[in-house]
Amino acid sequence: MAHISLSRAEGPNLVLRLIEPQDAEYVHGLRSDPKYNTHLSEITGTATDQRRWIEAYKSREANGLEFYYVIERKDGTPCGLVRLYDIATDHFTWGSWILDENKTPKAALESAVLSFGIGFELLGCKRAKVDVRVRNNHAEAFYRRLGMRESHRTDQDIYFEYTRETFLADKAHHLHIIKNDRSKIAPSKAKGSVRLIDLPQIHDPRGDLTFVEGGNHLPFDIARVYYLYNVPVDAERGGHAHKELQQVVFALSGSFRMKIDDGTTKSEFWLRDPRKGLYINNLIWREMDSFSQGAVCMVLASHRYDEADYYRDYDAFLAATRETTI
Repeated sequence: MAHISLSRAEGPNLVLRLIEPQDAEYVHGLRSDPKYNTHLSEITGTATDQRRWIEAYKSREANGLEFYYVIERKDGTPCGLVRLYDIATDHFTWGSWILDENKTPKAALESAVLSFGIGFELLGCKRAKVDVRVRNNHAEAFYRRLGMRESHRTDQDIYFEYTRETFLADKAHHLHIIKNDRSKIAPSKAKGSVRLIDLPQIHDPRGDLTFVEGGNHLPFDIARVYYLYNVPVDAERGGHAHKELQQVVFALSGSFRMKIDDGTTKSEFWLRDPRKGLYINNLIWREMDSFSQGAVCMVLASHRYDEADYYRDYDAFLAATRETTI
Protein backbone atom coordinates (compact mmCIF):
# COMPACT_ATOMS: atom_id res chain seq x y z
CA MET A 1 0.00 0.00 0.00
CA ALA A 2 1.83 2.76 1.40
CA HIS A 3 4.73 4.17 3.31
CA ILE A 4 3.66 5.13 6.80
CA SER A 5 5.49 6.96 9.55
CA LEU A 6 4.30 9.30 12.27
CA SER A 7 5.39 12.30 10.22
CA ARG A 8 4.12 11.18 6.82
CA ALA A 9 1.74 8.53 5.50
CA GLU A 10 1.52 7.97 1.76
CA GLY A 11 -1.21 6.01 0.00
CA PRO A 12 -2.03 5.41 -3.68
CA ASN A 13 -3.54 8.88 -4.17
CA LEU A 14 -3.06 10.85 -0.96
CA VAL A 15 -0.39 11.93 1.51
CA LEU A 16 -0.88 12.73 5.19
CA ARG A 17 1.80 15.06 6.59
CA LEU A 18 2.06 16.67 10.01
CA ILE A 19 0.61 20.15 10.19
CA GLU A 20 2.95 23.15 10.36
CA PRO A 21 2.35 26.78 11.45
CA GLN A 22 2.38 27.91 7.82
CA ASP A 23 -0.77 25.81 7.26
CA ALA A 24 -2.75 28.14 9.54
CA GLU A 25 -4.40 30.10 6.74
CA TYR A 26 -5.58 26.93 5.01
CA VAL A 27 -6.90 25.43 8.26
CA HIS A 28 -8.70 28.61 9.28
CA GLY A 29 -10.23 29.04 5.82
CA LEU A 30 -11.42 25.44 5.72
CA ARG A 31 -12.90 25.40 9.22
CA SER A 32 -14.65 28.74 8.71
CA ASP A 33 -16.12 27.83 5.31
CA PRO A 34 -19.89 27.19 5.66
CA LYS A 35 -19.64 24.48 2.99
CA TYR A 36 -17.60 22.35 5.39
CA ASN A 37 -18.20 23.49 8.98
CA THR A 38 -21.88 22.66 9.43
CA HIS A 39 -21.10 19.79 11.80
CA LEU A 40 -17.96 21.25 13.43
CA SER A 41 -17.51 23.17 16.64
CA GLU A 42 -17.87 26.90 16.08
CA ILE A 43 -14.58 28.55 15.17
CA THR A 44 -13.54 31.92 16.54
CA GLY A 45 -10.46 34.05 15.98
CA THR A 46 -8.29 34.73 12.98
CA ALA A 47 -5.69 32.89 10.92
CA THR A 48 -3.08 34.41 13.25
CA ASP A 49 -4.85 32.82 16.22
CA GLN A 50 -4.89 29.52 14.34
CA ARG A 51 -1.14 29.78 13.80
CA ARG A 52 -0.58 30.31 17.52
CA TRP A 53 -2.74 27.24 18.23
CA ILE A 54 -0.64 25.14 15.85
CA GLU A 55 2.59 26.40 17.42
CA ALA A 56 1.30 25.38 20.85
CA TYR A 57 0.11 22.04 19.49
CA LYS A 58 3.62 21.16 18.25
CA SER A 59 4.75 20.56 21.84
CA ARG A 60 1.95 18.01 22.29
CA GLU A 61 3.04 16.42 19.03
CA ALA A 62 6.64 16.21 20.25
CA ASN A 63 5.45 14.42 23.39
CA GLY A 64 3.38 11.92 21.37
CA LEU A 65 0.07 13.18 22.77
CA GLU A 66 -1.50 14.35 19.53
CA PHE A 67 -0.91 14.18 15.77
CA TYR A 68 -2.63 16.62 13.41
CA TYR A 69 -2.34 15.98 9.68
CA VAL A 70 -2.92 17.90 6.49
CA ILE A 71 -4.34 15.63 3.79
CA GLU A 72 -2.78 16.35 0.39
CA ARG A 73 -3.08 15.08 -3.14
CA LYS A 74 0.08 13.65 -4.68
CA ASP A 75 0.64 16.99 -6.47
CA GLY A 76 0.86 18.76 -3.10
CA THR A 77 -2.60 20.35 -3.16
CA PRO A 78 -4.14 20.28 0.34
CA CYS A 79 -7.61 18.76 0.43
CA GLY A 80 -8.39 18.14 4.09
CA LEU A 81 -7.44 17.61 7.72
CA VAL A 82 -7.55 14.79 10.27
CA ARG A 83 -6.36 14.53 13.87
CA LEU A 84 -5.44 11.81 16.39
CA TYR A 85 -5.58 13.06 19.98
CA ASP A 86 -6.17 12.01 23.60
CA ILE A 87 -3.66 9.27 22.86
CA ALA A 88 -3.34 6.67 25.61
CA THR A 89 -1.71 3.26 25.88
CA ASP A 90 -4.54 1.32 24.28
CA HIS A 91 -6.77 3.92 22.59
CA PHE A 92 -6.93 7.27 20.82
CA THR A 93 -9.58 9.70 19.64
CA TRP A 94 -9.96 10.31 15.91
CA GLY A 95 -11.54 13.49 14.61
CA SER A 96 -11.27 17.02 13.13
CA TRP A 97 -11.80 15.26 9.81
CA ILE A 98 -12.62 17.52 6.86
CA LEU A 99 -12.27 17.00 3.11
CA ASP A 100 -12.68 19.86 0.66
CA GLU A 101 -13.56 20.13 -3.03
CA ASN A 102 -9.97 19.32 -4.08
CA LYS A 103 -10.18 15.81 -2.69
CA THR A 104 -9.41 12.81 -4.88
CA PRO A 105 -11.94 10.05 -5.61
CA LYS A 106 -12.10 7.72 -2.59
CA ALA A 107 -10.42 10.37 -0.42
CA ALA A 108 -12.72 9.57 2.52
CA LEU A 109 -11.76 5.91 2.56
CA GLU A 110 -8.09 6.48 1.80
CA SER A 111 -7.60 9.20 4.43
CA ALA A 112 -9.36 6.98 6.98
CA VAL A 113 -7.19 3.96 6.14
CA LEU A 114 -4.01 6.05 6.39
CA SER A 115 -4.90 7.83 9.63
CA PHE A 116 -6.32 4.80 11.44
CA GLY A 117 -3.28 2.88 10.23
CA ILE A 118 -1.11 5.33 12.16
CA GLY A 119 -3.15 4.85 15.32
CA PHE A 120 -3.50 1.09 15.15
CA GLU A 121 -0.29 -0.01 13.45
CA LEU A 122 2.29 2.60 14.47
CA LEU A 123 0.96 3.67 17.88
CA GLY A 124 -0.20 0.12 18.65
CA CYS A 125 -3.58 1.18 20.04
CA LYS A 126 -6.36 -1.42 20.22
CA ARG A 127 -9.33 0.88 19.72
CA ALA A 128 -10.30 4.33 18.50
CA LYS A 129 -13.01 6.65 19.78
CA VAL A 130 -14.97 8.62 17.19
CA ASP A 131 -17.96 10.93 17.51
CA VAL A 132 -20.27 12.52 14.97
CA ARG A 133 -23.09 15.05 15.17
CA VAL A 134 -26.53 13.42 15.12
CA ARG A 135 -27.55 15.09 11.86
CA ASN A 136 -24.32 14.34 10.02
CA ASN A 137 -25.91 11.42 8.21
CA HIS A 138 -23.19 11.08 5.58
CA ALA A 139 -20.36 10.68 8.10
CA GLU A 140 -22.47 8.40 10.32
CA ALA A 141 -23.19 6.06 7.41
CA PHE A 142 -19.50 6.02 6.45
CA TYR A 143 -18.43 5.12 9.99
CA ARG A 144 -20.93 2.29 10.15
CA ARG A 145 -19.74 0.95 6.79
CA LEU A 146 -16.20 0.88 8.18
CA GLY A 147 -17.45 -1.39 10.95
CA MET A 148 -17.52 1.08 13.83
CA ARG A 149 -19.86 0.19 16.67
CA GLU A 150 -22.05 2.78 18.35
CA SER A 151 -21.30 2.91 22.08
CA HIS A 152 -23.78 5.61 23.16
CA ARG A 153 -25.38 8.85 22.06
CA THR A 154 -26.64 12.17 23.34
CA ASP A 155 -29.12 14.59 21.83
CA GLN A 156 -26.23 16.15 19.92
CA ASP A 157 -23.65 13.44 19.23
CA ILE A 158 -23.26 9.73 18.40
CA TYR A 159 -20.21 8.01 19.87
CA PHE A 160 -18.49 5.10 18.14
CA GLU A 161 -15.65 2.70 18.86
CA TYR A 162 -13.50 1.20 16.12
CA THR A 163 -11.21 -1.72 16.91
CA ARG A 164 -7.82 -2.60 15.53
CA GLU A 165 -9.10 -6.11 14.86
CA THR A 166 -11.85 -4.82 12.56
CA PHE A 167 -9.50 -2.37 10.83
CA LEU A 168 -6.90 -5.04 10.06
CA ALA A 169 -9.51 -7.55 8.93
CA ASP A 170 -10.98 -5.10 6.40
CA LYS A 171 -7.81 -3.26 5.37
CA ALA A 172 -7.00 -5.36 2.29
CA HIS A 173 -10.54 -4.92 0.97
CA HIS A 174 -10.39 -1.16 1.53
CA LEU A 175 -7.09 -0.92 -0.32
CA HIS A 176 -8.52 -2.91 -3.21
CA ILE A 177 -11.33 -0.37 -3.54
CA ILE A 178 -8.93 2.58 -3.31
CA LYS A 179 -6.51 1.21 -5.89
CA ASN A 180 -9.32 0.37 -8.29
CA ASP A 181 -10.77 3.87 -7.83
CA ARG A 182 -14.33 2.79 -7.02
CA SER A 183 -16.43 3.99 -4.08
CA LYS A 184 -18.84 1.12 -4.57
CA ILE A 185 -18.36 -2.08 -6.46
CA ALA A 186 -21.47 -2.17 -8.58
CA PRO A 187 -23.42 -5.42 -8.85
CA SER A 188 -21.91 -7.56 -11.55
CA LYS A 189 -22.55 -11.01 -12.88
CA ALA A 190 -19.05 -11.49 -14.22
CA LYS A 191 -17.63 -14.85 -13.31
CA GLY A 192 -15.23 -14.81 -10.39
CA SER A 193 -16.46 -11.67 -8.64
CA VAL A 194 -16.39 -11.48 -4.83
CA ARG A 195 -17.18 -8.38 -2.83
CA LEU A 196 -18.65 -7.15 0.43
CA ILE A 197 -22.21 -5.83 0.35
CA ASP A 198 -23.43 -3.33 2.94
CA LEU A 199 -27.05 -3.54 4.03
CA PRO A 200 -29.04 -0.61 5.43
CA GLN A 201 -29.48 -0.18 9.17
CA ILE A 202 -32.42 1.45 10.91
CA HIS A 203 -31.36 2.57 14.37
CA ASP A 204 -33.89 2.48 17.18
CA PRO A 205 -33.37 2.64 20.98
CA ARG A 206 -35.35 -0.60 21.16
CA GLY A 207 -32.90 -2.36 18.84
CA ASP A 208 -31.43 -1.96 15.36
CA LEU A 209 -33.07 -3.37 12.24
CA THR A 210 -31.41 -4.44 8.99
CA PHE A 211 -33.21 -5.73 5.91
CA VAL A 212 -32.30 -7.15 2.52
CA GLU A 213 -34.22 -7.18 -0.75
CA GLY A 214 -33.37 -9.50 -3.62
CA GLY A 215 -32.75 -7.65 -6.87
CA ASN A 216 -32.18 -4.42 -4.93
CA HIS A 217 -29.42 -4.93 -2.37
CA LEU A 218 -28.37 -8.16 -4.09
CA PRO A 219 -27.61 -8.75 -7.79
CA PHE A 220 -30.12 -11.62 -7.87
CA ASP A 221 -33.56 -12.63 -6.64
CA ILE A 222 -33.46 -14.80 -3.54
CA ALA A 223 -34.55 -18.39 -4.25
CA ARG A 224 -33.25 -20.09 -1.10
CA VAL A 225 -32.20 -19.18 2.44
CA TYR A 226 -30.31 -21.43 4.83
CA TYR A 227 -28.26 -20.96 7.96
CA LEU A 228 -25.60 -22.75 9.97
CA TYR A 229 -25.55 -22.80 13.77
CA ASN A 230 -24.19 -24.94 16.61
CA VAL A 231 -20.98 -25.09 14.59
CA PRO A 232 -17.98 -26.40 16.59
CA VAL A 233 -15.22 -23.82 16.82
CA ASP A 234 -12.75 -26.18 15.12
CA ALA A 235 -15.11 -27.14 12.29
CA GLU A 236 -14.44 -26.49 8.60
CA ARG A 237 -17.33 -25.95 6.17
CA GLY A 238 -17.66 -25.30 2.47
CA GLY A 239 -15.01 -26.88 0.30
CA HIS A 240 -16.86 -26.48 -2.98
CA ALA A 241 -17.77 -24.12 -5.83
CA HIS A 242 -20.89 -23.63 -7.91
CA LYS A 243 -21.39 -23.71 -11.65
CA GLU A 244 -24.18 -21.11 -11.74
CA LEU A 245 -25.29 -20.36 -8.19
CA GLN A 246 -24.59 -16.96 -6.62
CA GLN A 247 -24.64 -16.43 -2.85
CA VAL A 248 -24.32 -13.79 -0.19
CA VAL A 249 -23.00 -15.00 3.18
CA PHE A 250 -23.64 -13.20 6.49
CA ALA A 251 -22.44 -13.63 10.06
CA LEU A 252 -25.69 -12.97 11.93
CA SER A 253 -23.92 -13.63 15.23
CA GLY A 254 -20.29 -14.18 16.14
CA SER A 255 -17.64 -14.43 13.44
CA PHE A 256 -15.90 -16.78 11.03
CA ARG A 257 -13.41 -16.72 8.18
CA MET A 258 -14.21 -17.17 4.49
CA LYS A 259 -11.31 -18.43 2.36
CA ILE A 260 -11.92 -17.57 -1.29
CA ASP A 261 -10.21 -18.97 -4.40
CA ASP A 262 -11.08 -17.99 -7.98
CA GLY A 263 -8.60 -20.45 -9.48
CA THR A 264 -5.89 -17.80 -9.76
CA THR A 265 -5.97 -15.67 -6.63
CA LYS A 266 -6.72 -16.63 -3.04
CA SER A 267 -8.08 -14.19 -0.44
CA GLU A 268 -9.66 -14.15 3.00
CA PHE A 269 -12.61 -12.29 4.50
CA TRP A 270 -13.56 -12.19 8.16
CA LEU A 271 -17.32 -11.84 8.60
CA ARG A 272 -18.48 -10.44 11.94
CA ASP A 273 -20.92 -7.61 11.16
CA PRO A 274 -24.52 -8.73 10.45
CA ARG A 275 -24.91 -5.77 8.08
CA LYS A 276 -22.03 -6.88 5.84
CA GLY A 277 -22.51 -9.80 3.47
CA LEU A 278 -19.92 -11.45 1.26
CA TYR A 279 -21.20 -11.79 -2.31
CA ILE A 280 -19.75 -14.88 -4.02
CA ASN A 281 -20.43 -15.36 -7.72
CA ASN A 282 -20.31 -18.69 -9.53
CA LEU A 283 -17.00 -20.45 -10.15
CA ILE A 284 -15.56 -19.43 -6.79
CA TRP A 285 -14.13 -22.03 -4.41
CA ARG A 286 -14.99 -21.26 -0.80
CA GLU A 287 -14.00 -22.68 2.59
CA MET A 288 -15.11 -21.58 6.05
CA ASP A 289 -13.34 -21.99 9.39
CA SER A 290 -12.38 -20.23 12.66
CA PHE A 291 -15.98 -20.10 13.88
CA SER A 292 -16.45 -18.25 17.14
CA GLN A 293 -18.55 -19.78 19.91
CA GLY A 294 -22.24 -19.36 19.04
CA ALA A 295 -21.61 -18.14 15.49
CA VAL A 296 -24.61 -18.13 13.15
CA CYS A 297 -24.07 -18.04 9.38
CA MET A 298 -26.92 -17.16 7.01
CA VAL A 299 -26.68 -17.71 3.25
CA LEU A 300 -28.93 -16.16 0.59
CA ALA A 301 -28.83 -18.09 -2.70
CA SER A 302 -29.90 -17.33 -6.26
CA HIS A 303 -31.13 -20.88 -6.99
CA ARG A 304 -32.73 -23.78 -5.18
CA TYR A 305 -30.53 -26.67 -4.13
CA ASP A 306 -29.18 -28.70 -7.05
CA GLU A 307 -26.37 -31.17 -6.46
CA ALA A 308 -25.50 -31.05 -10.17
CA ASP A 309 -24.51 -27.38 -9.73
CA TYR A 310 -21.63 -28.24 -7.36
CA TYR A 311 -17.93 -28.64 -7.96
CA ARG A 312 -16.80 -30.67 -4.95
CA ASP A 313 -13.50 -31.74 -6.51
CA TYR A 314 -10.91 -28.97 -6.53
CA ASP A 315 -9.17 -30.17 -9.70
CA ALA A 316 -12.47 -30.21 -11.57
CA PHE A 317 -13.10 -26.66 -10.37
CA LEU A 318 -9.69 -25.52 -11.61
CA ALA A 319 -10.33 -27.12 -14.99
CA ALA A 320 -13.64 -25.24 -15.23
CA THR A 321 -12.01 -21.89 -14.42
CA ARG A 322 -9.37 -22.48 -17.11
CA GLU A 323 -12.09 -23.14 -19.66
CA THR A 324 -13.71 -19.76 -18.92
CA THR A 325 -10.44 -17.89 -19.59
CA ILE A 326 -9.58 -19.50 -22.93
